[in-house]
Order: sequence, then C-alpha cells, then structure tokens
Amino acid sequence: MKKILIILLLAIGISQTKAETSSQMFEKAGLLYSQSKYKEATQIYEKILSNDQESAEVYYNLGNIYYKSGKFTKAILNYERAKLLDPSDEDITYNLELANLHIQDKIQPVPQVFFVRWWHHFINLNTANGWGTISLIFFILFLTAAGFFLLTRSVLVKKGSFGIGILFFFVFIFSFGFGWTLKCKFERHDEAIIMAPTVTIKSSPDNNGNNLFIVHEGLKVKITDQIGKWVEIRLSDGNKGWMPDDTMTRI
Repeated sequence: MKKILIILLLAIGISQTKAETSSQMFEKAGLLYSQSKYKEATQIYEKILSNDQESAEVYYNLGNIYYKSGKFTKAILNYERAKLLDPSDEDITYNLELANLHIQDKIQPVPQVFFVRWWHHFINLNTANGWGTISLIFFILFLTAAGFFLLTRSVLVKKGSFGIGILFFFVFIFSFGFGWTLKCKFERHDEAIIMAPTVTIKSSPDNNGNNLFIVHEGLKVKITDQIGKWVEIRLSDGNKGWMPDDTMTRI
C-alpha cells in the first residue's frame, strides 16, 4: 500500500512539474513574441507541442507568428488547429479569415440547410471541455432531483423534482453529445491544409489518372478516403478527387 501511495505522489508531482514548466515556457515564448523574436518563440511553442501540451493558445500564437512572417499557409494550419480546440474563440476565427484572404483558391461552399447551420453554430459555442463540464454539472443536478423524488413524501415535491429532473437529464445528454462531437472531430484528423504550391487533383489514386482540377497551398480540404500514399479529398463546393498524401498536412 505504501509503495502505491509513493508512486501516486511521484506521478502527481511529475505532472505538476511538467505543467509548471510548460506554463513558464509559454510565458517566455510570449515575451519573445512581444519582442518580435519570432524564430525563438516558434521553437519554444513547438517544444511545448512536442511535450503533448496542445492548447488553442499555443496554436493561435504560432498562427500569429507565421502570419506576421508572411507564411500564410502555416498560419492557416495553426489557426485551424486552434479553432478545433476552441471553436468559440472569435479572435481565432477572425485571424483565420484574414489569413484565408491571402490564398489563391476562393471556393464558395455548398449552402447548408438552415437548421444544420444553426446546429453546428450552437455546438461551436463552447469547447469540448466546456461542454463536458456542463454535462457533469447537470448530471449531478439530475441525481439530486432524482434523490428528492425518491426520498420525499410530498406529492408536490415529487412532481416538481420529476419534471426538473427530466429537464436536467436532457441538458446533460445534449451537452455530453456536443462535447463528444467536438472531441471526435479533433481526433479524426479528416481535414487538411494543402502545403504544396500547386497540386493536380486526379480522378484515381495514381499518376496515370485523369487531371480533374488544380488546387493551391493554403486551401482546406476534407479527407474522405485513403489508399496507400493517395488520399481522396472533397472541397467545400463538393468537388472530389485524389492527391498525394505528402502534399498536405492534416489539421
């Protein structure tokens, strides 16, 4: 038992030290960024990410560095990664729109049905962790209401706790579902940014396929299939085709 406690204490201590180190590194990178020392700041941000300390703030700051350096494709990639982690952040969305003004391909997306658009907008009002916190709170409230329903003898209290409990339960289900949707979206990595200057999209996963159209760096695409080193992509306007995997970077 003592050995287990020691191991747990060591694990907690290591995780706290790692978090503190990452926090210090983040502050140092921020200072370097404010001094326009972009190369040094980038190295620190990349080191934070290599330690599995992903965050919207790190990706956002990296995006800002690349934007100020004129590397708009890398800026878009990092803004998109930041937006996956925090879709509700207006600064990320705004800077991403600015960066997209610098890419060559201007593609009009297929319009979504209004209720689908509203549904996605509502999900993106919070982060995955934020929805998770809300779902936990309402699950506890649901259990509390269930306790009142089971333990009280008052018919009025039973009716009230039953109705409120049902409401809490549905809020729990929806908020949990929203958080799970955002989490799965982040883990799928089924979207990518074109990194090569120009890519010819083929009709089949080989160089002998017919040329369909050309895309340029900075464009965001949806990955729908993969065969070997070839991936099938779909543009926001619905056009599809195949391209080499090494010409893109997954978000």
